[in-house]
Amino acid sequence: MEQECGEKTRKIIEETTGFFRNIGRYRSTGWRNRWILKTARGRVLDLGAGPGFYLWDLKAYGRVEAVVLLDLIYDAEWFKPGLNGETILVKGDMLSPPFKASSFDTVLMLASLHHIPYRECRLLVLRNVAELLRPGGILVLTVWSPLEFKMPLERCGDGFMLSSRDGKRFYYFYTLDELLRDLGEAGFTILEHRYFIENPSKPSLTRNILVVAEKQATYQG
Repeated sequence: MEQECGEKTRKIIEETTGFFRNIGRYRSTGWRNRWILKTARGRVLDLGAGPGFYLWDLKAYGRVEAVVLLDLIYDAEWFKPGLNGETILVKGDMLSPPFKASSFDTVLMLASLHHIPYRECRLLVLRNVAELLRPGGILVLTVWSPLEFKMPLERCGDGFMLSSRDGKRFYYFYTLDELLRDLGEAGFTILEHRYFIENPSKPSLTRNILVVAEKQATYQG
């Protein structure tokens, strides 16, 4: 399945990654809703971490020992992170993360899962996360769930390509029920779920879903 998803999604993910690689200012101030990081603890992996501008929030809000950031954009010329010894940067793909099983206490997926086309490939990512978490490990996940927007959309895969002057990126717009179903199928127990607005001045455009989930004690991989 890993190889199949890699081949099936390559073109779409390359185009999406190209957008973020070329737009270094994107989300340069981090998340406004910093409370979404409050459950992070121990050794933390962020899948699709981007520039990681929220790192100081993570260490302030969570009980964090070390942080590993994984993204495909880390060859971008603009990306020059100021990291300390507790933070490790890895250029890699969440479809095939280069880590051993049970390596992390917390995995963050903040606005990244919705960039993966096809349900079977999103399930592969979620099962990878369950494999990487230690028993009782926590997943903190957000996806974009706008009520309306005016930007051009183009059907692509099982979702849409969103176009702007800076390029195109793929989105799959989850419903809450769909997301909870997929997390359950991937081996998670839901601890918390809610909608939240990232920018109060644009509530319809910046609605997101937050889910906090725990790796099931009976997870077998």
